[in-house]
Amino acid sequence: MRAAAVSLRPAIAALVLLMTAVSLPAHEPSTSYLDVDFAEARYRAVWAIAVEDIAAAVAIDADGDRVVTGRELAEAAPRIAAHALATLQLSSPEGVCTSGRVTQTTEARGDGVFVALDFPIHCPDRGSPVLRYTLLSTIDPTHTVRVRWRSGGYEHTARVPTGGAGLLLARN
Repeated sequence: MRAAAVSLRPAIAALVLLMTAVSLPAHEPSTSYLDVDFAEARYRAVWAIAVEDIAAAVAIDADGDRVVTGRELAEAAPRIAAHALATLQLSSPEGVCTSGRVTQTTEARGDGVFVALDFPIHCPDRGSPVLRYTLLSTIDPTHTVRVRWRSGGYEHTARVPTGGAGLLLARN
């Protein structure tokens, strides 16, 4: 009786595939940056969102060449602002805060090119608002926003995951 030949090719191929998969770099979480200033008479925010992040959520690349141009960003500005602001909620003890007219610019940072949204915030009272953040929650659950807020001569910072619990922006 003759012994059956056993091929090691499938086992070796599986081992090589497994080793390759293990050596792939992990996903680097994306971050947006929200700066809020609580002045006595008004609130103001500047929110920087990476172009590649907002392009994943809003159709910006009009010609489909996978390169987002300044013209495409300008044309998409109303859609960018509407989508972004729908994912950022501030509420105070008396109710939901609203945003005013949004000005959009672009800025280069060490970690990429960002769309910067600059807007006033109107809250029904001067209490400490709570921030709820859901940008990219269905696309990239590892996404975070780095929040920096200033009030009464003090500066605070925190990192908030998308879809996470609310953050109290304490006013001093």
